[in-house]
Amino acid sequence: MFWRILDEGKLPVMLSGLSDNLEASAGPSSVAALSKDNDTLIWYFWFLIITFYTMAKSKKTILLMRHAKSSWDDSSLRDFDRPLNSRGKGDAPKMGSYLNEITMTPDLIVSSPAARAKATILEVIKELGLEESVITWNEDLYYGSSKAYLDAIQSASEDVNVVMTVGHNPMTENAIAALSDKPFNEHVPTATIACFEANVPSWSDVGVGSCRLKWLVSPKSL
Repeated sequence: MFWRILDEGKLPVMLSGLSDNLEASAGPSSVAALSKDNDTLIWYFWFLIITFYTMAKSKKTILLMRHAKSSWDDSSLRDFDRPLNSRGKGDAPKMGSYLNEITMTPDLIVSSPAARAKATILEVIKELGLEESVITWNEDLYYGSSKAYLDAIQSASEDVNVVMTVGHNPMTENAIAALSDKPFNEHVPTATIACFEANVPSWSDVGVGSCRLKWLVSPKSL
């Protein structure tokens, strides 16, 4: 309710009405001496609220996930079609359960459509109780470079607060290193998720070195 008031620009009207109501209830003579200070306090309060609101709205969360462990058993399959192996089939829902436990729910998921990435994210969203419609399948996350991951993030609509990519190495590792505001040289195992926070006004402002790495979690660490 409060955020809707701010979004609709109603706060100045409400604050102005506060002074009117005070004068109506206490009388002009009682309010006159305090009117200047009262107006100052009201507008200072408004400034603080708008500042807090702007900061809250500008905070973006980014999740980058590498697909779970895949199988190499069938040499006749294209790389694109390789499925998850038994370990991967256990790790994918495990990571989804972790996201559910910490109440980290993506508003938008951009995933490689390769079989192993697709199987991974479908298990994740099952644990989160999300519909497949939250996923956008993007072949650039399979065929492209780490830039495709940044492009996917930058293209998110402004009503999205948490965006997630699901892809492959070395692109996922490279994208993590590119986004981080500090040097990143770690290996990213399969099914690992990196969580970033970006204090930017728009998704299009997310870029190299613009994000703070909050955590990096692998199935083995859980």
